[in-house]
Amino acid sequence: MIIAGAFLFALAVDIITKEWVASRMVLNQSIPVLGDLFRLTYLKNSGIAFGIFQGFSSLLLWVSLIVVVVLIFAFRGITQQRPVVLAAYGLIFGGAIGNILDRIRFNSVRDFLDFGINARTRWPVFNAADAFIFIGIVCIILFFKEYRKDEKKGEIHEA
Repeated sequence: MIIAGAFLFALAVDIITKEWVASRMVLNQSIPVLGDLFRLTYLKNSGIAFGIFQGFSSLLLWVSLIVVVVLIFAFRGITQQRPVVLAAYGLIFGGAIGNILDRIRFNSVRDFLDFGINARTRWPVFNAADAFIFIGIVCIILFFKEYRKDEKKGEIHEA
């Protein structure tokens, strides 16, 4: 239930935000929200993170689908995990499916979250799906790092 809730939340936020940006902005338009610190910049990315592998969107779609199927089989028995881990898996799947849907519809992913210090020092533009995938991965890493630390102390907890 936790995985499904996090999945639906991430997927809904991703779809709604992408549609909102696409309906109010033109491609390559940038709107300052907090000056140079945060802008909405509407881009389409046919590659993956940081814009690498541009032009391989069809291949990336198939790779993404295969990865999601493999992860579903790998994580199908995780129902006994801690709630934070279950939510993290849901966020990862929701984000992955959100980007897959974009690749199917547009042969690219719609990005719009643009952070930086000035015009030359910016993080690559990303979307809500990317953020949910990142947050989910960080939560899993932190949980298992803490779990391993407790295990080394002899305080083994049931997962």
